Amino acid sequence: MATFPQLKQIKHISPEPHYPNKMVIHTTDTHGLYYLFIVIDGAIWLLSKDRSLSEVDIILHPVSLKAEVRRLLKNARKFFAAKFSRVKTETTSQNRDEVSLERRIYEFRERVTLETSLGRISVYISPKPFVGNILCWFRSFWQAIQSWKQCHINGYLVFQNLLSLRYREVLIGDLIASTVLRSNPKCGGSLSACSKIYLFSVLLNGIFISDYIWHEISEDLANHC
Repeated sequence: MATFPQLKQIKHISPEPHYPNKMVIHTTDTHGLYYLFIVIDGAIWLLSKDRSLSEVDIILHPVSLKAEVRRLLKNARKFFAAKFSRVKTETTSQNRDEVSLERRIYEFRERVTLETSLGRISVYISPKPFVGNILCWFRSFWQAIQSWKQCHINGYLVFQNLLSLRYREVLIGDLIASTVLRSNPKCGGSLSACSKIYLFSVLLNGIFISDYIWHEISEDLANHC
């Protein structure tokens, strides 16, 4: 069983950060609590290696269009259930302290700060939406269609074109192909055996991720440089 020795440095959970010397880690929000512990372990390692560093922010970003749609639908159901239900299910500040770290971050979308002997680690899901508005959605969808066309010659999908596909000056074709093959082991490593509809859906998600990074994370990086 894997262990995380640096996690022993965590003393308690603190409400708000205040340290000025900070590093930001951008990562995904879809791999669950085990992966989050690995990232936290890495953040504590950074604090131990750079003594001028006093705080690390871990920002969890959405990387799945399907997961984001599910989240929005779930929030909509909660909203209507709370609005029309006669039973109040509010979480008070007293019992909120008893809620697990996973629920506080992923369900309640709180900013949780871990106090360690080396500094503070703040973990939170990015408040920025995966898709900014309906115009952004159509723009990304249109770019995905154009990119999909680039992978075709005379109406036939050319896999070499897919593998060498670039978007916003970044090679994304190999990542799309590896994601498709990893999700479809029955295809035996052959893209030609995979569903073309699924191939396009993964490409579409890749375009949305690229646009999200371009518009949102690149701005964060510029602000922290």
